Amino acid sequence: MNKGNVLKKEKVLYLIRLSDMLKQGFTLLEAIQLLNDQFPQLSKKELKIKVIGLVKDTGQLHEVLKFLNYPQVILSQIYFGEQYGNLIETVDHSILYLRKIEQVKERFIKTIQYPTLLFCIFFMLLAAVNQTIIPQFSEIYESMNVEISTSLKVITTIFSYLPTTIFTLFLSLVLILLIIYLNYSSKDVSKRISFSNKIPLINKYISMYHSYRISRDFSFFIQNGITLNKIIEIYMMQTKDSFLKYIGLSINKSMEKGESFPDAIKKLGCFEEHLIHYIKHGENKSKLDMELHYFSVFMLDKLEKTFIKHLKWIQPIVFGILALLIITLYLIIILPMLQMVEGIK
Repeated sequence: MNKGNVLKKEKVLYLIRLSDMLKQGFTLLEAIQLLNDQFPQLSKKELKIKVIGLVKDTGQLHEVLKFLNYPQVILSQIYFGEQYGNLIETVDHSILYLRKIEQVKERFIKTIQYPTLLFCIFFMLLAAVNQTIIPQFSEIYESMNVEISTSLKVITTIFSYLPTTIFTLFLSLVLILLIIYLNYSSKDVSKRISFSNKIPLINKYISMYHSYRISRDFSFFIQNGITLNKIIEIYMMQTKDSFLKYIGLSINKSMEKGESFPDAIKKLGCFEEHLIHYIKHGENKSKLDMELHYFSVFMLDKLEKTFIKHLKWIQPIVFGILALLIITLYLIIILPMLQMVEGIK
């Protein structure tokens, strides 16, 4: 059954309504049954049976969300909330996270949609010029025995091959990225971390994301009275999230050698340096749970602001390239006319 886009853009709304119902005292089964009637996507009989069956068989919300294709970070948070803490609080935090992601997605789409439209219009104009205007100018030149200037020949040749060249480069780029992704996915976690650390800019986003996840999880566990050793044990037992399992095994190995918790985290090399500072400060003040909570909020905001900051560079760069191409296209049209006038004189 294809479940990839069951809720589409309503994943946040689904969790908001679920949280409201749980706060009003509804059981998970009652809430899920009511939600099935509120969302047309879930009104199909086979989907209703599957979702309700998951709740009856497992009693676990994360299983339902997994079926509805929620991201892994949300599934992990909900799982931990069900097993070790306050489910409603965890759902509310998941709503905050998803809202941030949706805002960033919307901002990204708004940023690129206008430049993309302009590029499409430009290439349609370019195709029209290549198919109509340039051949006509060539025929006029031949009939008038006017020699085309070298600069005009170069510009015309470049633009005649430009659509094909860009299309080929685009397909090549997609193929290269696909190969890199498949190669990355096949590596174990330690090699993925080493690989991602070598990629400029991307490594910053990955380290911020990992720092957010770990600080959020550890804060949640500590607030619910779970000891550090138990948290590491929970991580080591993970079967659905290979990254968390690797983190647990690595920290446990380091601490068995006598290293402190902050040093074990630092040794992994996939977290923000500020996380280490917050952990040390929290341990010294006996407020590690609160320190990590505030850090997770800070890191989520930093992720959003950093992405928006980089987005602001996209439009000026794209518009600059587009302006250069339009000016060149204008020269292709106007220069032959000027050259013909010179030839007539």
